[in-house]
Amino acid sequence: MNYSFYCRTSKCNRLGYAPIELSIIIDGKRCFINLPMKEKPAVFRKQMYSKQTNEIKEYINVQISLINSAITDILSLGLPLTVNSLRDYLKNGGVKLYTISNLFEDYLALLDKRSTYENLLKYLVVRDEFYAFIGNKDKVLTTVTNADIQGFYSHLCSVNKASTAAGKIAKLRSIFRFAIDNNHIQVNLFSNLRVIKPKPTIEYLTENEVDTLLQKDFDIDRLNNVKDLFLFQCGSGLAYSDMAHLTPSDIQVKDNVTYIKKCRQKTDIEYTAVLLPFAIDILRKYNYHLPILSNQKMNAYLGEIGVLCGLNKKLHSHLGRKTYATYLLNHNVNISVVSKCLGHANTNITQQVYAHLQTKTILNSVQKIFEPSIE
Repeated sequence: MNYSFYCRTSKCNRLGYAPIELSIIIDGKRCFINLPMKEKPAVFRKQMYSKQTNEIKEYINVQISLINSAITDILSLGLPLTVNSLRDYLKNGGVKLYTISNLFEDYLALLDKRSTYENLLKYLVVRDEFYAFIGNKDKVLTTVTNADIQGFYSHLCSVNKASTAAGKIAKLRSIFRFAIDNNHIQVNLFSNLRVIKPKPTIEYLTENEVDTLLQKDFDIDRLNNVKDLFLFQCGSGLAYSDMAHLTPSDIQVKDNVTYIKKCRQKTDIEYTAVLLPFAIDILRKYNYHLPILSNQKMNAYLGEIGVLCGLNKKLHSHLGRKTYATYLLNHNVNISVVSKCLGHANTNITQQVYAHLQTKTILNSVQKIFEPSIE
């Protein structure tokens, strides 16, 4: 750390006085602070170089004492010593304590600008649960300990599935990573946290179950519309947000193949979704304008539809995307092609999440090895 004092001629007012400036350098970063006292630059330099005690030297000594006191206070509170923290201390006459609520407000404000509303809602849930666990959202951030994080994760595991708890703690980790990156804390509180990440059990509808839905007529427009939306997802692989933003101009046909080529709303990654025949029929039924409703209402109605159809699976909009991916894989479509259809960043995501083939597909594939070749 280094600090020095200046009085620049370039900053003189019409009477020839300029503010005395404090320059602070910490870890290669510099900031300037205009001190309350003003002096003529020539007088300032003369008194600074004088061997005798004078007004300027006494003033500088007082400022040096304030700087040393500020450094002591900042470090004693466990806060990072940076040009910003020292500048803020000197300007405000003390440390402006950064709280847990300050962290969440800053992070969520940034997330609100760059993410979807649905994703923001998930972080709001984590915020509320962490507030409830800590008991005081205005607690100083630097007083949060590894034990607090460990305890919160244990709490999440006690009230959620392991996969849900892992997802929530991952979001909290991102928030605290933001705190480190912005010098609000210096310690990684998640360094020794072991998160259980169970291998996901992917549910999807079999072809027979899809046929059951295709044949079902509820005689209620509300349920029939939701059923068709879900089946369109089963036949296109589109996530809800992508389906909600679909327009007739997005539908393309080439060599009798109907497909959608766009960028995903969530990741902005391009996908090419080839539509299965029944998905095309649904588009034509609605003249290429699907009867979109909110994701929450759609999932609520899907629960009702699943019960009425006697399906032993909880229907939700994302299940349609999984059904589409599994259908392609079970019909020997190359996994790299499936990845492109879904708009995944790479095939590893597809392999980890969707490559769950039906038993009969595995057996049929292996059985072909032993079938006699015909010459």
